[in-house]
Amino acid sequence: MTVVSPISYGAVGDGVANDSAAFNSAIAALPSGGGVVDMQGRPYGLLNSVNIDKPVRFINGGKFIALSATGDLLKVGSGVEGFSCSEVTFDVSSAIARTSGAAINIAGDPNLLGAVIGPVITNNIFRNQFLAINVDYAQHPVISGNTIFNTVRTGSGIVIGNQYYVHGATLSGNHLQVSDDKDKAAVGIRIGWCDVYFIGFNSSVRHEIGVSIKPVGSSQYAGTGKLIGNNLDTSTIAVLVEPENGGRVYTLLVDGNWLSASTAAAAKIRSNSGIVRGISITNNEAKYGSGNGIVCEGPASGTAFDGLFIRGNVAASNPSGRGIDLSGVITHVSSSNNYCGVELNPAGIADANHTGYHVNVGVSGKSCCDDVAGNSVAQFQNLSSTFAVAA
Repeated sequence: MTVVSPISYGAVGDGVANDSAAFNSAIAALPSGGGVVDMQGRPYGLLNSVNIDKPVRFINGGKFIALSATGDLLKVGSGVEGFSCSEVTFDVSSAIARTSGAAINIAGDPNLLGAVIGPVITNNIFRNQFLAINVDYAQHPVISGNTIFNTVRTGSGIVIGNQYYVHGATLSGNHLQVSDDKDKAAVGIRIGWCDVYFIGFNSSVRHEIGVSIKPVGSSQYAGTGKLIGNNLDTSTIAVLVEPENGGRVYTLLVDGNWLSASTAAAAKIRSNSGIVRGISITNNEAKYGSGNGIVCEGPASGTAFDGLFIRGNVAASNPSGRGIDLSGVITHVSSSNNYCGVELNPAGIADANHTGYHVNVGVSGKSCCDDVAGNSVAQFQNLSSTFAVAA
């Protein structure tokens, strides 16, 4: 396999000089079948994007330092099969703050050469980026073991399918964190247009939203997804499912996660102006501050929220919120065997209209599952009125 070094093509490798052209020249020198770029453990300043149009693997550590507030650092183009980046640090010059662009942009475009196949991004470190990793029009991307620190206030850690379709994404073992002294970054992980995705054993600390499932527009959907074993300790919402403008979310399993939020909700499912079908929320620890535990809001006119299964969750700690809040037009609901520890039965929710069966446990005399407008009383059983359960 061909190995090239950017130093051989004029790179300075001090983290201050602009080495973008040297990297592009080194990659251009590789055969069409690709090869290896030897970083030699050095820091390289990038004022412009490094464009990758063939299979490239980066080795021997090293660091990329953004010298510009905008633009991508590594940009992988359509049709590339086998891009790999591992054990590289992506940082930003102390003189700038990033306002756009990704550290690694898997930039497939259906109007060009086709999808990026099998990109692997593992065990890298990202600091102070606007967007650490973006993936569009790709098949089977693997993003694992990365550490993403202090994404800027308006940015995100990992985004999948923002503009174009992605199939078979795996996100596992990544750690995303915002320091106490930083403004809270908007989103840790966001899924847009993606079919078949796994988000497992990741941690998101101090973001406003830990994981957002948000396809936008009638052509976009997020289907057959699993969120399993994640630790999401956030300021506003740990998991937000919210399609917009005709977007669709279906067949989503949220299981075995630690979901913590200081304000709005540990988990919030809202059909908004999109379609939500087949959501299972099971076996999670939902800890919340001034808001609610698991919130499922019904749709706006002309949209749908069908098939909701909530079972085996523990939702506790807020003295003024609800453990489970069903506050819209939802059909085919099953909510059972959940424990909601401290709810004080606040005011009812207008226009609740559910079909389903509810058997949950809460503190004696208090409401653990709100469905209080009277439309489904015959189908609702709250065991807290029968059994005194310790908080």
